[in-house]
Amino acid sequence: MFDPRCVKCRDAQGQYFTYDFGDGHIWHFDVQRAAAVALAHPETLGLVVVTDLLEHTSRNEVDSNLRFFRDPRRWPAWPFLPLVRRCPGRAEELGLLFDAVGAVGLYGLSATVFKSNLFRLPQKLDEFLTLPHETFDTAEEVAEGGWTID
Repeated sequence: MFDPRCVKCRDAQGQYFTYDFGDGHIWHFDVQRAAAVALAHPETLGLVVVTDLLEHTSRNEVDSNLRFFRDPRRWPAWPFLPLVRRCPGRAEELGLLFDAVGAVGLYGLSATVFKSNLFRLPQKLDEFLTLPHETFDTAEEVAEGGWTID
């Protein structure tokens, strides 16, 4: 399955199999890596391969998010990058990263997630900056906080 909204699908260098669990989690299996692991471990083709692929895929998703968090030139809705945080048992949260340096020359907000979405943006910058937000020190902390590209 190819999902055009998915960073991994759009940026894939090799061949990937994508599986949607239907619960908001999408896993990408690197076909070349899966074949290499399967050939190296034919006796444990089932569990070992799946476990390794899920771990590898999870790292790739984080790496892909970090690449986007750090590079506003890649943001399709620049100067904003829509984010989502999905936690079991809680309502989905929407947020935005804002390229304040590139858009208005304002520093110190590159790892701040503003609790809003593209369709509910205030008209003025000072109103936007007063929105509820979470401030992190680094892009890694944004990812560790559960935020991913929407």
